[in-house]
Amino acid sequence: MNLNYPGIRLLGLILLTTQYFLTPAFAQLSADLVLQNAEIVTVDDSNPTAQAVAISEGKIIAVGSNEAIQALIGDETHVIDIDGRLVVPGFIEG
Repeated sequence: MNLNYPGIRLLGLILLTTQYFLTPAFAQLSADLVLQNAEIVTVDDSNPTAQAVAISEGKIIAVGSNEAIQALIGDETHVIDIDGRLVVPGFIEG
């Protein structure tokens, strides 16, 4: 088999690229936990409140409307309906 044939090189490049983009790192991002139907205080002057928050691996990945966060809910996502309750940032004392 002649590995210098341009078609073989192109096929190899296509297979490597396809494998790269199909790895979990490039898969659809989904949250581990979603809190929805809440009154979330964001402490952001441009967007002071939100309805939902998505969390993945212990970090907030998105804050917004229930509809916007819906896209981050996957098969393994734990969804909690806060039922209009208040959610505020954590306070840590030194």
